[in-house]
Amino acid sequence: MDIPKLRYGGLNKPSSFTSTETNFLFGPLDCDIFESLKILQRIGSDSVFATVWLASLKTENLDVTLAVKMQEDNKKSEKETEINRYFTMNWPDNFLIMYNSIYCEDIRVENKKIKATFMFMEVATADLGQMIRNQRLTPIELIQYILNVCDSVEIMASNFLSHGDLHVGNIFIVQRNGILKAVVGDFGESSYTLSPTTHLSDISNFIGSLVGVLRNSNLGTNFPKKEFENIVKLINRQIGNTSREYDEFVEENLGFNSPEYSPEYSPRHSGSPMGSPEESPDISPDLAEPKIKELIVRDMQRIRELFLDVINK
Repeated sequence: MDIPKLRYGGLNKPSSFTSTETNFLFGPLDCDIFESLKILQRIGSDSVFATVWLASLKTENLDVTLAVKMQEDNKKSEKETEINRYFTMNWPDNFLIMYNSIYCEDIRVENKKIKATFMFMEVATADLGQMIRNQRLTPIELIQYILNVCDSVEIMASNFLSHGDLHVGNIFIVQRNGILKAVVGDFGESSYTLSPTTHLSDISNFIGSLVGVLRNSNLGTNFPKKEFENIVKLINRQIGNTSREYDEFVEENLGFNSPEYSPEYSPRHSGSPMGSPEESPDISPDLAEPKIKELIVRDMQRIRELFLDVINK
């Protein structure tokens, strides 16, 4: 999939906004914003650090609707844009697409200057929580979305990325090849790690949040809430099993560190953005990485089978 490069230029003034929002976007700005961008409305949940707007962009070559996310300058913004760009370019079918981003150093808001990053992103049909609350899906559709998320989690974990904040509000329903599909977005809490159980933690957090939304929904008794609760318990149990299995592998291989091994681990995968690890391995990454990937593939296949069993009952 080709990711369009949007042109820079002036920003159209919106028809209605609060004074604070108008100041955020229209400045004065000491940086460029995309040409012919018209802000339509604010979308998404409120956040201390980020605001999201719906916008239309019309140029000679483009006529698209975008989500514009503004995040104040902090460690999250640079990390999030780099991670999102990497996964967008390599796996666009599994992640919410970020088309481009721009960093602005001086934005005046009520006589205060701030720094912010603007991310220009794909507009989703809804997030998964909204789909459930609005009673817009069937049990089989929900299982299919869960399997989509399993695919995304396996990709992230195989690239040694922990999402860190995976819940129904960060799962977005989008069009892919003419069908609706669940993709992962919002990498503001993500980090790189050689943990052998990050995939299990992410999927457990996601299913746990899903169970919470289902409990408060009016989707009816045909939704397998109890089965999902049991799957969360099984996943959490597997975290301990996988961790013990990996510890045994490390113990067996303590004497096989490669000469170039450094405890300061950074992802060394082609094109991957660098990240600070949550923990360092006790053995060489050359030995650790293949074993972790083996565990990820095995565990995620078992998890998929658990959800397929729910459909087949």
